[in-house]
Amino acid sequence: MTASRCATRVSYNDKHNEANGEDNRDGTDNNRSRNCGVEGETDDAEIPALRRRQAANLMATLCFSNGVPMLTAGDERGRTQRGNNNAYGRDNEISRIDWRPDDAWLDVYEITKTALRIRRDHPALRQRHWFEGRPTIKGGPKDLIWLHPTGREMTGDDWHDDGLQCFGMVVSGDPLRSPGPRGEQLRDASFIIWLNASAHDVELTLPENNWVLAGEIVVSTDPGNATGTPVKAGSTLLREARSVIVMREVK
Repeated sequence: MTASRCATRVSYNDKHNEANGEDNRDGTDNNRSRNCGVEGETDDAEIPALRRRQAANLMATLCFSNGVPMLTAGDERGRTQRGNNNAYGRDNEISRIDWRPDDAWLDVYEITKTALRIRRDHPALRQRHWFEGRPTIKGGPKDLIWLHPTGREMTGDDWHDDGLQCFGMVVSGDPLRSPGPRGEQLRDASFIIWLNASAHDVELTLPENNWVLAGEIVVSTDPGNATGTPVKAGSTLLREARSVIVMREVK
């Protein structure tokens, strides 16, 4: 898994490899990116703000994915290489990393640090086995549940709903399917990761269950739901457009 050129992917739709001397023919044309309305640099304050939020969403999603998260150096600071996606031959400001804080996306940097620290501290978020969508022990919760915004489990029809761009993922930590280094059964906090990719705010209902009753927000790119906010099973909250929220169980 990789978030290679994360800031580039929210700043440029197309590659800009003219400086490489190959008439922009080198490098992939499949950037899989969106410039948020303007190609490259802009004086419109709203566009850089959206780019930073989208970059933070990408970084948080990567950090809480299974597998090994691989970051291109500078992704966490807003490095774009000016849209150059093949800068192997550039030994100048295009390819170098500016470590000064002046223009760095320090909010994205802080979210990346926080997400990686939580991943390091919680084995539930870095398991070595595939999730199976079934309980790890008899009578226990499923190891992974996909959530509809109404708080119920997602159905097959939901995955074919083109209008549904917000959903959640419950990762159960009690117990984990992946054993410890000596084969022991591991237990950890459970997590809910909410993803809202839509351009609209969405009201969420937290699931009611017998295993997780209360928690707190530990990572958020949603200004209306700050880190440290307590949450309870069955409660509702309004999610801002294009945001990621991660909740951790509190016992």
